[in-house]
Amino acid sequence: MSHRPSRVLIVTIALISAFTITQRTAFAVGPASVSVSPSAVSATVGDDVALDITVANVPAQPGLGGYVVALTWDPAVLSLTSLVDSGWLAAKGGNVVAFCETLGIDNAAGTASADCTPILAFGPGVSPSGALASAVFHAKSPGSTAINLGGSSLKGTSESSTIASTLTGSTVTIGAPAQVAATTDTPVPPVTPTLPAGRTSTPAPSSTPAAAPSGATSAETAAPTSAVLISQTPSTKPTQGTLSKVEVPPTGSGSPGGDGMTWWVPVLAAAAAILLGGGGVAAFRRANRRTDDR
Repeated sequence: MSHRPSRVLIVTIALISAFTITQRTAFAVGPASVSVSPSAVSATVGDDVALDITVANVPAQPGLGGYVVALTWDPAVLSLTSLVDSGWLAAKGGNVVAFCETLGIDNAAGTASADCTPILAFGPGVSPSGALASAVFHAKSPGSTAINLGGSSLKGTSESSTIASTLTGSTVTIGAPAQVAATTDTPVPPVTPTLPAGRTSTPAPSSTPAAAPSGATSAETAAPTSAVLISQTPSTKPTQGTLSKVEVPPTGSGSPGGDGMTWWVPVLAAAAAILLGGGGVAAFRRANRRTDDR
């Protein structure tokens, strides 16, 4: 009976030792790795370059609960547009609640960092491989630069716990934009129409008005204004061959007769007949002689 407590103690110590060895073996698997993917990229000035920061070989115990990603690059070649958490850790790590944010981007120095800190843990963290964060760079000028992960680390299920890991960066090579050869427009010669044999080209109508015929007035030869419509009254002048009689207005102060003569015309004719018939001419001559004798 006295040996039973000793046996129970031995069994208990053995179980604790086995569990400790198992835990050490679990932590010894790895190490975990953090890498920039793809490992080499070629682009052209003006392009955007998207990279992922991935993790692999994370031990199941304690599992991944958070991370710190730190990037450095040559700011003369690239500028960082964004560095954000991919959401993979929140989607896979149902046992851990973490707070993720971008700490800062300095394109003058070529540095940036993002942090994902575990706040609450209800069990082990994430162990499968996946993308922790995504970075987008803009190609500024031709050249080559390394994307380094110095300062990056993996966290367990608490902020103070860390998981040993290796860090592998990437290389980005930027080429100059393709040169487009300048083209010179070749003038196209005018097309001369070919006429059938025996025919000559008809000159185009001239815009200069034809000379006015001799005797025509300027009013007759003036070209009408195309933008103004002038209403003309039909002429009252009868056409040739339709004028049967021209009326001449009566002259003098008397009343017109049936033949258009005034009343004094027949009176003068009668007086002349009397003088000529009754010797009036001879008497007129004798009177002129007497006047001369005096």
